[in-house]
Amino acid sequence: MSDRRRRGRTAGLLALLLTGCSASSSDGPDQGVADLGAPGDLTSASAVCAALGLPVRPFDRAGPFGTVRDALADDFTLTDQNGPWSLGASWSGCESYVFVLDSTTASPLDRTSIFAADLDALLAKSDAAARNVHYFLVSAKAAPAASLQLIADQLDAALAQFPEGDGPGTRGWWRARVHLVQTQAGRLDGWLGRVLGQKPLGSAGFAIDRAQRLRGLGSFADVNRFDGALQAAGQWPWQNDLAYAAHPPTYFNHEAALAQRRAAEAATTTAITVFDHEMLVGDQPKDVVLPDAAKMATFDTLEIDLALGCPDPAKPEEADNCGAWDYMIGVAFDAIEQVVVPPMSPPDGGAPDGGVPAVPYAKEGHEAARLVTTYHRAASYTVDATHVLPYLKAGGRQRLLLTVGGQPYVTTLTLRLRDAGKGLHPTRTQFLWWGGPFDASYDANHAAPLSVAIPATAKKVELRATITGHGAETAAQCAEFCNHQHLFTVNGTPHLREFTDDSGPANPEGCLGLVGAGAVPNQSGTWWLGRGGWCPGMQVEPWIVDVTAEVTPGQPAVLRYQGQWRGKAPSTSLGKIDMGAWLTIWE
Repeated sequence: MSDRRRRGRTAGLLALLLTGCSASSSDGPDQGVADLGAPGDLTSASAVCAALGLPVRPFDRAGPFGTVRDALADDFTLTDQNGPWSLGASWSGCESYVFVLDSTTASPLDRTSIFAADLDALLAKSDAAARNVHYFLVSAKAAPAASLQLIADQLDAALAQFPEGDGPGTRGWWRARVHLVQTQAGRLDGWLGRVLGQKPLGSAGFAIDRAQRLRGLGSFADVNRFDGALQAAGQWPWQNDLAYAAHPPTYFNHEAALAQRRAAEAATTTAITVFDHEMLVGDQPKDVVLPDAAKMATFDTLEIDLALGCPDPAKPEEADNCGAWDYMIGVAFDAIEQVVVPPMSPPDGGAPDGGVPAVPYAKEGHEAARLVTTYHRAASYTVDATHVLPYLKAGGRQRLLLTVGGQPYVTTLTLRLRDAGKGLHPTRTQFLWWGGPFDASYDANHAAPLSVAIPATAKKVELRATITGHGAETAAQCAEFCNHQHLFTVNGTPHLREFTDDSGPANPEGCLGLVGAGAVPNQSGTWWLGRGGWCPGMQVEPWIVDVTAEVTPGQPAVLRYQGQWRGKAPSTSLGKIDMGAWLTIWE
């Protein structure tokens, strides 16, 4: 768990990638969407989506609408610096809309509005990560003109970083997407004024995502703006930054791309809802009825979708609503615990596996997926759990265990069994190792080599590990904030898992850089910091290595494992490693 009072570290902004998807859509082109001009002039909704390579989505005028988080947004009209602007008339379904209030200040000690600076950084981040966004800058002050002038004064300079033109990434593109709302927030007509005046979605403002849903913006605290005076005053010690408004639309693009993939996969997917918007906390066992064995044998993929909502949808996420801490969440199946793997008998009648002990089964090995909660925000996750399919091959009634932790969430969990056309199916998964205290005893506890039978019919073999480091309370802040290393060998061939990439612990923006891959942005905690194998508000991605070339079908494979820090075994306490490692056979 991260300490909310941990001192900040600085680093340059990461180069984020534009999240895109194909221009096709299950909704069909232009259905119910305003089309205001010829496709070539970027004034029509369809032309905007085509320029971005994103699908059109119709505007829902039927409702029901609401004003709380995740409710459907109704139409509205406002006046910006160019005149009237209407959501329904401008809607494309491939863009998101972010409303930011000037009442957010730099910090409790610096009452300067975030409108005073950083428009250039906001647009630069958006151009790199999410060009499909409109920003509405709204004043909560009785006389909004002075506040809007702060933005107007920056606009030309902010646009100068882009080339001339009207297409994506140009000055014209961004000039059309920065809206200076001329009316004070609470005086805007209809539901828009109520939401901006009463702030049920958060104090910074709100957004409308590509599915037309209302969303909060979270915290704008910038990891690069640590302020010692704030810390000395007992305040959250990072100042706010307008550029952090760019993170939600980047995340919305990730969600939209996943939703589009789900729609495309629907015909080949058997979806089983285990929990459906249920308020859960702690360990939650649940019997799940899977298809029969014949149907289970047709699946080559299992994914787990999990959504965690804040208990009170009418309150902001941060207002003692969503859980405050980054806890691990586990999904497991009891069926895995029942697997018994007999030792192999070699042809010469010697000791099983040539003297190498067969793999003992460990209770921890029945983990199917691991995820991490956020600091004060709702979250959704998708994680591959294909390695457990061999344990569930009998189908029928199986016991699933969801471990939510000590914070209540409105929980939805869905199993997605699918034939992805891989041409092979996982037929056996062998549990190998679990982690443990990362200290001088770690390697001794994992020193014995393991032998796994490889069937003569094996076509592919995968080594899989889910690894997270914990222990911020230790002097070195390991294994959460150091590059712990994990050396696996398969019949003598080494495979090293370490955390030296951009998302690793050396990068203070490591988790921020994963927003486009599913890390929930703008949490109220040290969410940005890179870690050893995980991020708050994101699934723990399994590390999967194809080791087919290292094994011989019909002969046992000998595996070894060593945990390392700075290239050697740890000699002192460096926290804890939570690791599950498996070998999966495909036929």
